[in-house]
Amino acid sequence: GIAVDRDYVNEDAGLWKEEDETMDHAVMYFTVNDFSIAKIVADKLGGCAMFCRNANNASIHKDAMAAKHLVVIGGAEVKNHQNATNCCGTHAEDTAILAAQYAQAL
Repeated sequence: GIAVDRDYVNEDAGLWKEEDETMDHAVMYFTVNDFSIAKIVADKLGGCAMFCRNANNASIHKDAMAAKHLVVIGGAEVKNHQNATNCCGTHAEDTAILAAQYAQAL
């Protein structure tokens, strides 16, 4: 191994999120069919993080729920987030239309 003077090693180095750091926006999409419009929305929101539920409504990443604003594209609406924008249609086509309308409004 390499000898390192431990007096000069910063174990944290600012690499880890602080407790008060949360994402302003996150986009969560239901399946790969929703990816294209989800990417458009994420890009309009400054290139924010994207999360996929893999066609499982119960699969919601904790970081997505921690975002200040969550945009949900497809699948079931998320009602237990303080600031969610749900773009969830009955069918994939309806979802795409709702998400496109939201993206245009940004």
